[in-house]
Amino acid sequence: MSYEMKWTQVFFALSLTVGGVYSDDGVVYSDTTVTIHPQWLAQGGNANYDNNRWNKHFGLDQTNLIPNCRRLRTDSGRFPGPENTGYLIKKWPEDPNRSGYPDPNYLKNVSREQGLCPDYLENINTGYENDMILVAGVAEKLHARFNIKVAGPTIGSYTKYADLSNFSYWDKVADFMDGTLGYIDVFSFHSYNNLVVSGRSYNFTGANEARLVAFIDLVENYASQKTGKMIPLVISEYGRDAVSGLDKYAPSPIIDFSTIYQSNGHKFTQLGLREYIDRAVVFLLASEERPGRYTLNYSLFSPDGEPTRIVDFFEFWYKFRSGFSFIRTNSQYDGKERTVSPLAMSSSSTNETVILLHSYSRRSQAVKLVFQEDWIKPTTGQATCITIKDDWFPVITFNKTIDIQKTQGIVELPPEATCHFTFNIPSNKLPSVTLNETTYYGADTLIPIKGDVVSTVISLPNGQYDSARLRVSTSWLINETISVSYVTFNDHRVDTFFKLYDSDKFNPASNTYWTVWEFLVPVPVFVLGRTRYRFTSLTTWQRDMFHLLLLSQEAGSI
Repeated sequence: MSYEMKWTQVFFALSLTVGGVYSDDGVVYSDTTVTIHPQWLAQGGNANYDNNRWNKHFGLDQTNLIPNCRRLRTDSGRFPGPENTGYLIKKWPEDPNRSGYPDPNYLKNVSREQGLCPDYLENINTGYENDMILVAGVAEKLHARFNIKVAGPTIGSYTKYADLSNFSYWDKVADFMDGTLGYIDVFSFHSYNNLVVSGRSYNFTGANEARLVAFIDLVENYASQKTGKMIPLVISEYGRDAVSGLDKYAPSPIIDFSTIYQSNGHKFTQLGLREYIDRAVVFLLASEERPGRYTLNYSLFSPDGEPTRIVDFFEFWYKFRSGFSFIRTNSQYDGKERTVSPLAMSSSSTNETVILLHSYSRRSQAVKLVFQEDWIKPTTGQATCITIKDDWFPVITFNKTIDIQKTQGIVELPPEATCHFTFNIPSNKLPSVTLNETTYYGADTLIPIKGDVVSTVISLPNGQYDSARLRVSTSWLINETISVSYVTFNDHRVDTFFKLYDSDKFNPASNTYWTVWEFLVPVPVFVLGRTRYRFTSLTTWQRDMFHLLLLSQEAGSI
């Protein structure tokens, strides 16, 4: 199977686009379209939303704040251990009721150790499931003594900058994987976006969404080459990181909004990559204010339990729990960088179908919801949104009534908003089939483009496939004006694509574009077995990578 990629020079023109426009005949025009299919979407063999995987926050909770966090349906997901944790681990026995986990009763009977780790005991004795992610030193000791999973290396900036200096940052990650893939069970890293403020303007830069997806593809492709299988990923911290132009720790509405907004954006991306990501921990704390550090910019509550604006993040996700399952969605394949990221979930127990949208745009977006083949025909529903208002304050509105029958299926997404739209749909109208999404990687992780032809090989198993997407990541110097126009797939031209949103294009310190293209590939062009990608390029010195996502269908409901 061969693929040929053509590159064309791109010129930019200034234009004005207005969303949600009504024509003289009453037709409503949209900025983009989201298609919702009558199929459950399983990734990693599972279509269910697992609250324990996705609703964790950072740090041990103060005793008085544990009930407050539980009311938001969030538990502590990662905590730094005390300096003398190594001493405790050497003596810590295994839980007789849970293989591979430390016995939670160990500290209860030893007053000295109980004095060292009171917060840990308070957190694990609340009756909630806590799969704590441990720092590397502790994890190594646990792995040596028990059958417990070891995660590493919890890297930070390499996520965003892996392609810098001809991927020299990535080479360091690959060196780590070469020495540890035989013994680490989970690959963990941090993923952040930053806030840049200048006068009365601001920008967001960082990993989400394009660079985050490209980095994950690097890790999984490399692991597949070395071991023949993917490696589970844990994002041990994510959200809003650095602030320039303002004091990071001073009270500020734009910092609050950025903290909520980046946490939501990253979570949307994670939930679309459930095949690879085992779990994630948002960098929000129950309360971080303490002597010498009087700030609440990452805090859900004040020390005495008063909620901050940051609780809006968990209040937005509050309704989603393990009774919800994912439904397949598609962004519009319009050849552009997408500005709206979609998700959809349904619950047969509550008869709710929820469309979730995250906007990367500074202006309102008129989004056309298309329910493929009219498998359901929602009319009125309720909208819950977090957006930015006057003076950069974050604002959340709950359950505002909408009528998409009157708007011809269009919902209005405010600037830089995260919204979910809930419709009451009987359980007998929900999908009856499940699509299982599986990724197949090429034989080459990175392909230097030197000349005009580049090839790689992907092995596809025999099977029946419903649809396929080809994700192509490209990195080139920022002064290049190169763009993908189409790929040739088994002598068939494929030019239906969109690009993932690249927030790092606003980063003045970045000297590369790391772009992710997603092509819609018609199933009839497949040739199963050992397949070859071939494409041409007009650039030099940059690198690319390919992988194919295939959807196979099976009958039956969730």
